Amino acid sequence: MKLKVEKSTYLLTVSIISFFFGGLLFFLSANQTSFANGWDGYYYVMQAHSWLTYGYLQSEDFSIIYPYFITASYLIGDYVMAFKVGLSILGGSLIVSAFLLADKVSGNKIVALLVPAFLIFSPAVTYLVIQFPKNVLGLFFFIFFLLFLVEKKSTPAIILLVLSFLTHRMTGALCVIVAGLYVIRSVNWKWLLLGSAGLGLLSLLPGILHISDLERLKGQFTIVPQFNVYQFAQIFEKNLDMWWTFELILMSISIVYILFQYFNKQAIRSSAFIIKMGFPVVLFICLFPFYQMESGSIGYRFMLVSPVIIFIYASYFIDFRKGVVTGIVIILMGSSFFSFKSYQPALHDPPNDLYDLVVHRLEDHFDPEDFPLVIVHKSLAEMIIYKTSFDALNWLPPSGVSTKNVLRIVSNLEYFHFTKYLDSAEIATIVKLSGNYYAMPEVTWIAFYDQVKEHQDQLVMNRILSGGNPVAKRPYYLSKGKEANE
Repeated sequence: MKLKVEKSTYLLTVSIISFFFGGLLFFLSANQTSFANGWDGYYYVMQAHSWLTYGYLQSEDFSIIYPYFITASYLIGDYVMAFKVGLSILGGSLIVSAFLLADKVSGNKIVALLVPAFLIFSPAVTYLVIQFPKNVLGLFFFIFFLLFLVEKKSTPAIILLVLSFLTHRMTGALCVIVAGLYVIRSVNWKWLLLGSAGLGLLSLLPGILHISDLERLKGQFTIVPQFNVYQFAQIFEKNLDMWWTFELILMSISIVYILFQYFNKQAIRSSAFIIKMGFPVVLFICLFPFYQMESGSIGYRFMLVSPVIIFIYASYFIDFRKGVVTGIVIILMGSSFFSFKSYQPALHDPPNDLYDLVVHRLEDHFDPEDFPLVIVHKSLAEMIIYKTSFDALNWLPPSGVSTKNVLRIVSNLEYFHFTKYLDSAEIATIVKLSGNYYAMPEVTWIAFYDQVKEHQDQLVMNRILSGGNPVAKRPYYLSKGKEANE
């Protein structure tokens, strides 16, 4: 009994320290700028603001992440600060969940300390927490799902599977795959049928699961195999500092080490399902060598998740002495006071200071009553919705909306591009907002865009597309067949 109390006290102590220390560093990393972080930062801010101000989500979707940020915003009162605090809590919670699973998997409370120490240090985990909070919350549920599988507690495991699915498709899919493999071992068809029926019901909720989600997989794979860690480094190139470079090297070594140990029959012979099959399958999915590795792609996101899985799994095979573990933990924790700055808002966030200027000038020159809808690329659209009375959309106007009442903000084009294809009356409707951002009625944009296509001006078309200017309708898998703004 005394041993159990000591163990519980130890787990609680390490969890509290990891949560607060990790959460603090995540907050310091996010708070290097006064703007909401990440390319989706203002999306979450916009959703919370819309719910608390108007009583509905601006973008119809369903995920546990929204009530989470809505609650944080309500309690804190400042939407951007609530987002930063929310990120920090998510990051700290992820570290705690990883530590508890590592303790259970490794069976060594000393070795398990390496996992929270590494995750607190990790530039990749910091980037994941700040850029993809929905993935992080889903990953948190997924790790606890694995923990309950290890403990053979089916009811809480099923609850965590559902929570993960209600948060993010990616982690929900990982739960389903692992659960499927777990159930198939005993071929319990009753649970398979119940699970399938449950997924069918979940697909009725917007943003959860739908056959149209298969559209997301287009262009996500390649026939040429690659090492994802290396490809990830190629995407960031000069944006990787020494700390992140060290982490990628350590990840590569750990992957080789895990493979060597896994195929060592002595190390794996008497292992439980989660060690023999669960972790290997999840790691294979995360590091699948045929992903098309591009910023924001499926392979890119799985790559960011992989450090968490790699180091939890590695803890099973590691057998360091207490003194060695203590030394590594001290080095990692000390280095984390420097590595948290690997996240650099100037490099990794949108140019929010420019967007802020564009938003102010938009309000100076146009009235929302004349142009209630603005068509503009995604990250700027979300800031416009949050900060102004304009509505904004990063797709073509929905059917049934008159283009006479729609404004277009164009980026990555210069004034002479417009004079080449528009007459003086149309040119007079264009307003320069900042840099190469211009605003014009949607009818003017349509006239310009049609002329570019008619003259097959590939140079101008390339600038249009590379600037993220919306030229496509909202995909079915995002709307589930419902037009935006209906």
